[in-house]
Amino acid sequence: MNELSRKGISIIIVNYNSGELLSKSLESIFNSGYDSDIEVIVVDNNSSDNSAGKARVIFPQVAFIQNDRNLGFAKANNLGIKKSKGRSVLLLNPDTVIMQDALQKMVEFMNSSPDIGIIGAKLLNPNGSIQLSCRSFPSWINAIHNRYSPVTRLFPKNKYAARYLHTDWTHDEPRQVDWLSGACLMIKREVLEQIGLFDEDFFMYCEDIDICYRSKQAGWKNFYYPHAKVIHYIGRGKKKVSIKSIIFHHISMYKFFRKHYCKNRIVFNILTFYGIMISFILTLIYKRRIK
Repeated sequence: MNELSRKGISIIIVNYNSGELLSKSLESIFNSGYDSDIEVIVVDNNSSDNSAGKARVIFPQVAFIQNDRNLGFAKANNLGIKKSKGRSVLLLNPDTVIMQDALQKMVEFMNSSPDIGIIGAKLLNPNGSIQLSCRSFPSWINAIHNRYSPVTRLFPKNKYAARYLHTDWTHDEPRQVDWLSGACLMIKREVLEQIGLFDEDFFMYCEDIDICYRSKQAGWKNFYYPHAKVIHYIGRGKKKVSIKSIIFHHISMYKFFRKHYCKNRIVFNILTFYGIMISFILTLIYKRRIK
């Protein structure tokens, strides 16, 4: 299908045991006021809670892809993207609720300039407070000063974390940034055709950093767009992050650093590895102390 024949947007939701949140998210999409062509594809990673089965009954207009095992975030999204037909693709977590007019505003902003390649909405916690969802590309020091590290939690105003998390400016106006959270990420089809789909070497975490990095390297602009608002229910309980998630996060961070920063740089590779290992150990210690 050529670009001129494409229209509207394709929304891809990767689901894994999301319970009633999946149906709530789908309902918000169809009630968002978007007045053009829309395609919604749910890719279920072998959920055991029948969340996809229940949603299929309620929303017959949605296309479902059922995997026989958990393929991870990147590979599952790629399956949905390959099936999709929209001019832009919106990757959406199943634990999100689209606010009124958010889809329309994102599409209008995406189409406002030919060099905008990726945009992210303003993510909100259920209580209305902001979730930091845009970042600078990580440097080696962010192996320790990242969002979830105990160093950042103990010293939230340190300059390294502030520079990385963009806590030094109000998130009320559109701004060009390095990368945005994959919880709500709109990507122009032309970007995917130029740089390729998600890197499936990332099972979970950092695939959003990677695709935004490749987008920017190819000359596209990545924008934070706060006039489109989305509630993200991940804010319910950060203290309940599992050890498995912590492991996946640190493995993915190391893969990102090695892919983009550490090629043919043996010393830097070693330092990065030990920096991420230190972060992993500190995070585990911190997790035990807050139980």
